[in-house]
Amino acid sequence: MTNEPLSLNIDPYFDLQDGQLHGDLVSDWLSVLLSENRNRVANLENNRFRMFINQKTVQYIFTICLRLRLPQDVKYIALNLFNNFMCAHIESLYAMVMLKPGKKTELQRERDWEKIFTTVSRQVALRTVSCIQIASKMRSHTFALNVPRVRSCLQSLGYAYTDDAIRKSEIRILMAIGFCMSSANTPITYIESLLNLTYRANPHLKMNIDSLWEYSVLILDCVFLRMDDFYRRILLLVHGDRTEFATRERILQVEADYALLACGVICIACTCIHGRDFINSLVFSLQRITGIPSEHIIHMYTGIFQTVYDHLVGHPLTDSHASASLLQHIRLSNNNQ
Repeated sequence: MTNEPLSLNIDPYFDLQDGQLHGDLVSDWLSVLLSENRNRVANLENNRFRMFINQKTVQYIFTICLRLRLPQDVKYIALNLFNNFMCAHIESLYAMVMLKPGKKTELQRERDWEKIFTTVSRQVALRTVSCIQIASKMRSHTFALNVPRVRSCLQSLGYAYTDDAIRKSEIRILMAIGFCMSSANTPITYIESLLNLTYRANPHLKMNIDSLWEYSVLILDCVFLRMDDFYRRILLLVHGDRTEFATRERILQVEADYALLACGVICIACTCIHGRDFINSLVFSLQRITGIPSEHIIHMYTGIFQTVYDHLVGHPLTDSHASASLLQHIRLSNNNQ
């Protein structure tokens, strides 16, 4: 896989004035993002949000995209595509086998379903790489993955597929999702947009915007790779040890809030680059831009910080003086606003 030609790693240029969204359209774009965010949080009852996204899936897709040197947002688009495809694919297969009227007994239907499920499991690698291929085309047609490169990628993973099988897999995915290519915005889009707006609104802070972007992407990757740990920690910060509030449904509601996630990630990135000096102004600016209460941003920021610290150091930050000092500093800074 590493011997293949590399795609261009396209990062945003925050200081390029010619490429900036016109000031009159900024509020419209922000309204689109925040409206989409509210709808995603409010419409979780269909239970499709991240149904097939777990730690192993994230690691698999992230690793392939990293080796192929694809732009940062391709892996997040691919995650959405994979989840949407698997939901539609499994639902249609289940309806065909288990719900279709016929003379088969329940036991026969279950045996048929087990066979189909085994076949689907064998095809996961192909479907995953096909989702990455489609995502790369959605990101940039110039540097999209072609069939030979997809075949080479699959071979490096230990799978031998013909060019025809790869093309059919791509079509199968597109048909399953109804050729709906207007994929919802990913967390990367929220981070890029809010980081840009914050940078514009606070020129006096002289933020190192390129480093902030790089750290933000790195931190977002960490969150997705250990998402359950992060969000459980955040709910514990809010509700304490009352485990009845840390339900799967509540975790999904927080996971679906990409605007809140982006705020927390940007705050952590700013702490890594500039220390705690900017947290006061940054939280206030993000609150003003998004309308998210500052306390919620603080909980997200602190939850991410503590989980990363626990993972690196190996013991809970909540037991240390550093944690108490950090929380006190953030809350005092926010109250001063």
